[in-house]
Amino acid sequence: MSVTHLLLLGLLEEKNGDSANIQDETKSLDVIINITLTVHSNYIQNSFTLGDIRCMKSLWRSWVRDGIMHFTGLYFAVLGGAYSSLAKANSRYALKAGSLAIRQIQLAQKLNDTVQECKCWLYYAEDLIHLGKLAKARKILRKQYQFAYDYQSEL
Repeated sequence: MSVTHLLLLGLLEEKNGDSANIQDETKSLDVIINITLTVHSNYIQNSFTLGDIRCMKSLWRSWVRDGIMHFTGLYFAVLGGAYSSLAKANSRYALKAGSLAIRQIQLAQKLNDTVQECKCWLYYAEDLIHLGKLAKARKILRKQYQFAYDYQSEL
């Protein structure tokens, strides 16, 4: 008798989704199901075949865009760090560092990188502290602390 027939007759029950037993009033019988997967001989060769030129152009555009985004993020980070360091002596540099942190936040949002966005908010809060805007900095720090606390298992 097939598994389908046993299911239709209500004689086959699952235990915890792992195994199936045939339930009878007097005895139970374990059922073993063997599944065989067949892979065609050219499967691996076809998996490495590249698409046509349109596919390659699309991939190239994606790689270039990704490279530019990451280079831009690194550029903003280095420049923002330098301005932030100078802001300890002159608050004028804190304004520039803050604007670079905002641009980093926007870039992180475009990339959907929540961890990088959190770091950039911390940089922005540091610049606000240099400018003496402590209440706004406190609000940002609390929000980022809550983000890190809520998503600590994912970080």
